[in-house]
Amino acid sequence: MALQGAAVLRQIMPTIVEVIRSRTRSEWRDYVRERFTDARIWVQEHGEKAAFLTFFVGLFIALFFKLFIFLVVVGIIAGYIVWFMASEEKGGGGASA
Repeated sequence: MALQGAAVLRQIMPTIVEVIRSRTRSEWRDYVRERFTDARIWVQEHGEKAAFLTFFVGLFIALFFKLFIFLVVVGIIAGYIVWFMASEEKGGGGASA
């Protein structure tokens, strides 16, 4: 069973690396800015839902602070990996190429 999981992971990982390397750093920066802008617009258009969601996210953070900090650290590490693997120019292979 574990061998099947490892085989699936080996199939998925090159795909993730290809997706990361398919965009330059500036394209990734623009992508993240667009998602933040989309989130801000959603909050402005759906104030009640956003307040409800924010309340429960805050409650989750207060109750599971260590888990929240762990997830923030993992997110920062993942962002750094994407930034490191993305090339600075189109057609580049990232920092390792």
